[in-house]
Amino acid sequence: NVTGVQTCALPIWPAPEPARPPVAQGTPQCTGPVSGWNNCQGTIEATTGTKYSAEFRDGKPNGQASIAYKSGAVFQGQVKDGKLDGRGEYTSADGARYVGEFRDGKLDGKGTQYRANGTVAREGVWSEGKFVQ
Repeated sequence: NVTGVQTCALPIWPAPEPARPPVAQGTPQCTGPVSGWNNCQGTIEATTGTKYSAEFRDGKPNGQASIAYKSGAVFQGQVKDGKLDGRGEYTSADGARYVGEFRDGKLDGKGTQYRANGTVAREGVWSEGKFVQ
């Protein structure tokens, strides 16, 4: 299958059906083997069951992405080399969510963590996945 959803063995990226991420107008649809996807928009399903709809560069999600994890969690935001990196929103299957900055797949920078009922659990700064202030 050269277009649409492809299944491939990818490195495990952080822990669902993704919506299409906003992409630059004119971004072409990815075609051919995933390893050759570059400067295009595509959708893949990793062997873990995680589905990525993203901009691709060098065969990896880079840029805006929507990620749907097998667990039911969802991520919308920026990725770099398949890892959450930049601004984004991660919502767990139970409805709790984090809105803020990520680096190398971890919470890193300013952000707000919300309980499933929508109330703020924590707001401040994270470093390498840990709340610091």
